[in-house]
Amino acid sequence: MNHDWEQLKDFREFRGDVDDAIVYVITGPHDGGMIMLILDPTELYARVEIHHEATITSVDVERIKAFVPEREWHQL
Repeated sequence: MNHDWEQLKDFREFRGDVDDAIVYVITGPHDGGMIMLILDPTELYARVEIHHEATITSVDVERIKAFVPEREWHQL
């Protein structure tokens, strides 16, 4: 599957009256990684939930690392 990671990084439209989608990229000491798409609703009592999770290849990880600044990567 071909992902358009560059298009995702350019999206910056956040509004307080619309649900948020947050994407996490998880890597480790192995090839490849994982992405998680989290939905964060604006409603006060609605729950935050994992909407989608998938494994990604080492090629995808390298493409993502090319445009996500190193200061944005955090250890768990």
